[in-house]
Amino acid sequence: MALLSALPVEIIQQIATHLPVCTDLLHFSLSFRKAHDAILATQAVCRKLFLRSYDKPAEWEEYDYKRTYWLRQHVLGKFLDADGPPPGDCDPMPMRILDGVKDIMFEARAKNFPHLHRFALRSTNFLPAFPDLTDPVPKLLMTLQLILTNIAASERVTWANHSLEIINSQRWAYGDGSRALFEKGGIDGPDLTRLWRTANFFLLHFDGLMGASDGGLKLSGLKFDFETVLGEGRGEPGAWACLGEEEPVPRYWFGFYVYLEPADIHKLRATSITTPLQDHYDGRLSIMKLDITDTTFTGSGSDIEPFTVKGAISPLPPISSIPGWRRISFSNDYPEDRWLYEGCLLPGSKTIIGRWTTFDDDEIDDPGTSGWEGPFIMWAVSREDFEYEKEQRDGVISEDDFLNH
Repeated sequence: MALLSALPVEIIQQIATHLPVCTDLLHFSLSFRKAHDAILATQAVCRKLFLRSYDKPAEWEEYDYKRTYWLRQHVLGKFLDADGPPPGDCDPMPMRILDGVKDIMFEARAKNFPHLHRFALRSTNFLPAFPDLTDPVPKLLMTLQLILTNIAASERVTWANHSLEIINSQRWAYGDGSRALFEKGGIDGPDLTRLWRTANFFLLHFDGLMGASDGGLKLSGLKFDFETVLGEGRGEPGAWACLGEEEPVPRYWFGFYVYLEPADIHKLRATSITTPLQDHYDGRLSIMKLDITDTTFTGSGSDIEPFTVKGAISPLPPISSIPGWRRISFSNDYPEDRWLYEGCLLPGSKTIIGRWTTFDDDEIDDPGTSGWEGPFIMWAVSREDFEYEKEQRDGVISEDDFLNH
């Protein structure tokens, strides 16, 4: 130890930055006084280790790298790196873990995203079947998972996949016909439980789990897997560029809408079912290109038919102190039909989740009063992916290059 203590402080700090785990760093810092002063009495070592694994924080000059690094490695790291499957349903997740994930989300630019992917993979079935949203812990977990929907979709994971939640996700995704997605015109924000369960409904489909039976899980018949619908990894959901700031609404979107037969919607709402009912979709990805002003937009797109788009955007209050939620309402006008969409643009401006219904001029202008209806999800894509998909639909690209058939 005498030889180590004779080294310059800078060399001791350099040695410390090569220690593989947090406990090794702690033991080394406690082995002799000079190491303690070089490692724990300054921010230098922890700052270098922090920036090796995480994105540089916005307020970097006053940032407490030492405290945050120890917290993320010792508390959050144990959860993210644990061996074996995550705990089962109803096991509580400590608030300190959720706060750590929240901080990583707000600071995410590049290096933080792998940590968020690991959190998505580890956080299935942590919410109880009937979460109490007056409790800040389940409310924050639900909020974080909802914002991470795109990452969950890219990893093919769900937020809950036990049999009761599969039923609940379908029931809440279609709603009860009278419960609005936005109460009081949106001044109280969206119905968080409905949004979360609609997101989980689509994640269950993407993962091939929507269609449980008493004998186990089976495919429902919908071919929602991205490898089939998109191919080549083109146009998959991606993460945001900067959370916490109100990002411009992207121009290019892909998505899915689904529906039940009217008799099945009545059955879903009026009876207790033990297995999910058969969802339907029309076999083609929805694509959309928007021209956006501050609060309104127009555009065009196609699914089984071409359509024009007209809509509006308005801000919503923060949820769990996370800003950036927006209400988005629009109509898709087909040659002979009009569909109305009501959704929530999630923080980061990369995902829209909500509900659609057909519109009949002879009926009341209120989603859910008549016609076909169901949930939808859309995610932002690059201009290149949108144009490739549009060109293959327009017949510009040769048949051998088609992504959808």
